[in-house]
Amino acid sequence: MVSLCFTFFLVLALAYIWSMWQNTCRDIARDELFDLRDKWRDYWISKGLSLDSKEYANVRIMLNQYLRYTACFRLSGLLFCSLRVSKDTLEYLKKERDSLFYSENQEIKEEIDKIRMQAALAIQKYMLSTTILIFPLIIMVLVYILCIRINEIRQYIKSECESWSATRAETIECAVCMS
Repeated sequence: MVSLCFTFFLVLALAYIWSMWQNTCRDIARDELFDLRDKWRDYWISKGLSLDSKEYANVRIMLNQYLRYTACFRLSGLLFCSLRVSKDTLEYLKKERDSLFYSENQEIKEEIDKIRMQAALAIQKYMLSTTILIFPLIIMVLVYILCIRINEIRQYIKSECESWSATRAETIECAVCMS
């Protein structure tokens, strides 16, 4: 009975910790997106361009959508979309999306591409860090690394002991004979 209560408490604690972890990851991703939105606005103002322009509005709308739907993004949804949606549909959506962010000015286009890439990276980090399957993988990698390190430490201690004269077999035999 005690082990059942302990297991129940442990499951509740893990669920609570997982919830806190997801909220923290979401807040970090949203902070990055807010910073990108501010950076985009500062860039646009520094160039003396109108905030009513199509390029500015489209990037701002994209960032606002990322901010609004951050909690909805899941790695499983992305994988489903990439595996189940036809290549033609994906190409069409990519062309449509790229046409929204087209600019005649090469410098502005490069900045738009940079902002888009950073926003996508922030969302990717969020999706990976809130995927429950990533934790067993991380634990397995850490255990593997720990096992390798323990073996390396053991070999290092063994080689140091063999090279240290006080631990050589002859020295130990002499010490035993003298006592």
